[in-house]
Amino acid sequence: MKWSSRAVIALVVLCVAVGSAAAQSSPQSTVLKSQQEGAAVLAAGLDAVGGIEAIRAVKTVAQRVRMQRVPVGQSVRSGVAGQPRPPAFFRMTTQANSDRFMLEGFAADTSSQPQVRVVGTEDDLFIHRIPQNQVQDLDTAPLKPFLQAVPFVPGMLLEAWDRLGTVRSLGSARSEGAIYDVITYADDSGEQVALYFDAQSKLPVRSEILQAHDQFGDAVTKTHCTDFRQVGGLLVPHTVTVTTAGLLSSTTEYVEVALDANLDESLLVRPEGVPVVPGDGGAPSASNAFALSKIQDGVYLISDVTPQYNVMFVEQEDQVVVIEAPGGGDVTKRVLEIVHETVPGKPIKLILTHHHFDHTAGLWKYLEKGIPVVATPGNEDFVRQVAAAPRTMAGAWDISNPEFEIVSHGRSVIGSGADRIELIDVGPNPHADEILIAYMPARKLMWVADIYGYVPGFTPPPLLLSFADKMDELNLDIETILTAHTPPGTIEEYRDYVRQTRESN
Repeated sequence: MKWSSRAVIALVVLCVAVGSAAAQSSPQSTVLKSQQEGAAVLAAGLDAVGGIEAIRAVKTVAQRVRMQRVPVGQSVRSGVAGQPRPPAFFRMTTQANSDRFMLEGFAADTSSQPQVRVVGTEDDLFIHRIPQNQVQDLDTAPLKPFLQAVPFVPGMLLEAWDRLGTVRSLGSARSEGAIYDVITYADDSGEQVALYFDAQSKLPVRSEILQAHDQFGDAVTKTHCTDFRQVGGLLVPHTVTVTTAGLLSSTTEYVEVALDANLDESLLVRPEGVPVVPGDGGAPSASNAFALSKIQDGVYLISDVTPQYNVMFVEQEDQVVVIEAPGGGDVTKRVLEIVHETVPGKPIKLILTHHHFDHTAGLWKYLEKGIPVVATPGNEDFVRQVAAAPRTMAGAWDISNPEFEIVSHGRSVIGSGADRIELIDVGPNPHADEILIAYMPARKLMWVADIYGYVPGFTPPPLLLSFADKMDELNLDIETILTAHTPPGTIEEYRDYVRQTRESN
C-alpha cells in the first residue's frame, strides 16, 4: 500500500491523539510524544514541498549553482569579516538512494565544459582536474561545507522520514517575527540535524548542525533556504545561505534545477591512464605524512602535517619553540608527540605567525595543555576567545586565563646564542595586518608563512613584492628559508623569484 503525505499526516495525528487519550489513564512516554509530534511536523513539511511519492519518484537531481563564498577567518586581521571571493560556478548531480554524485566546476556560468570533476561512489572519492588531466584522492571532510551549501531540500526531508525513529520535536521557536516548528533527526552518518519549518507555510526554511569548530568551539552551522519555486511538481529553494557561529560563509543561487537528469555512468570511474598525483591545499589527500627532517643541529621541520602544511621546532637551552599550529587537535597531538620524542623533557612554547584559521586550527590543543603562546598584539583577543570557547563536543576543558606573550613594537627575542630566535612583524601587507617571521641570525635561517613560498605562482605578485620591500628594509643575513607550505629553499631562489616577479610586473 502506498501512502500519500496527507494520509501519513492524518495517521500521525491520530497516533498522537490516541496516545494523548491513553495518557489520561497511564503516563505517556516523553520520548514517544516527542517522536510523534516531530513526525507530524515532518509529514506536513513533506506535503508542503510536494509529497513523499513525488520525492521518491526522483531518481537523479542536477543543480547548477552560482556560489559566493566568504573565507571565514582569512581576513587581514582577526575579528573582521573576510572579503567575498569571486563567484564560482558548479553543477551538482546526485543519484537517489545511493552514495553516487558528481560535482563539476566551471570557469563561468555559461561554460558547458567543466574544469574539474569530483566523483563520489560507494567505493571511491576522487577529483579529476581536466585541463591538467590529473586525478587526486579526496577525503570527505573538505567536501562537507560545500554539500551543506547546495542541499536538495526535498531529499533531506525524505532522509529524515526514512530515519523516522530518530526524529524528535524540539517544540516551537520564534525568530525575527516568525514562528517555526523545530524537529531533529540523526542523518546516515549519525550527526544530529535540526530542521525548522515555517509554522504557516510548513516549508523547511532552515537546518542546523552543531559541530566542533577549531576556533569557535561548539558552533552551530545554519543553512537558510529561501525563494522556493516549483520544479517538476516539487518546491525547491533557489537561494541558500550558510553561516557558522553567526558569520556568513556562503550564498548560493540556484541557476537551474533538473529532476531525473542524466548521470553519465562512464564518468563515475577513474579515467584510464590518467596519473594520480598527491593532494594539495585545494584537494587534501587521505593521509598526512608527518615527515621529520633535521635542518640544522636543534632545528627541525615536520613536513605535511596536513597536505602542504609544515611545522618548525627549535630546541633551546630550557625549552622547545614550535612555530605554527595547523591541522586541528589530532594533528597537534601527533606534532607534540614528535617534538617530545625528538627533544624529551623540555617544556614547549608556541609561536603563531598570524591568526588565519588554517594556521590556528591546532591552537586550542596547545592551550588545553597549558602551553604558552606568543603572538602579535592584534591577536591577543583572538587567542583568548579560542581559549574561552566551550568545547563539550571535543571533551570539556577550561582555559580561563591562557599564558600569552605579546610581540610588542614589532619585534621580540626568544632564547640566546646560536638558538636565538628573533620574531619580526613584517605587516601590514595584503595578506595580514600583523604577521611574524622567525629569524635565527646565527643559523642564517628564516621561517615565513604564506607571504612567500618558493613554488612558481604560489605567492601573488603584490604580496610577494610587499614582502620583498620589507625584506630590503630589514637587510637580514639569510641563507636558508623554511616556509609553512613549500619545501625548504635558499636565499638565491628567493632573490631570483623576486627579480622575475618585478620584471613581469
